[in-house]
Amino acid sequence: PLSHSNLSPSERTALHSQYNNPDWVIKPANKGGAMVVWHADLYRSEASRQLSDTSSYLSLDHDHTDEHQAIISNTTTGFITSSSLRSQASNLIIPQPRMARFYLLPKIHKLTVLADLLFLRVL
Repeated sequence: PLSHSNLSPSERTALHSQYNNPDWVIKPANKGGAMVVWHADLYRSEASRQLSDTSSYLSLDHDHTDEHQAIISNTTTGFITSSSLRSQASNLIIPQPRMARFYLLPKIHKLTVLADLLFLRVL
C-alpha cells in the first residue's frame, strides 16, 4: 500500500475500479509521477499516428529478436576471445531476450501552459 497518496479514498476507489475497464487506458505520465487516463480509442489512435511515422518506425515482416541476439552474442564472444573486451562483457549476452514493447507515455503540461494554449485558440 502507498504511504501517501494525493487521491482521496473515493478517488482511489474510482480509479481502481477502472483498471480492468477495456474502455480506458491508465498509464504513468512522462514525468512528475502523475497518472493519465485515456479513452482506449484515443490511445490506439495516437499509437497508430506515431507508428505510421516512417521516419521513426519501420514495419517488419517478422520478429528479428533471435537474429539480433545471435549477432550480439557472436560479436561479443569474438571480442572477448580476441581480448578486445573483458570476460565480464559476457553479461551483455541475454540468454532469452524478449521482443521490445511499444507503449505511450503521455505528456503532462503545466496548467499555465494549457491556459496559454487555450487562450491562443480563442483568439
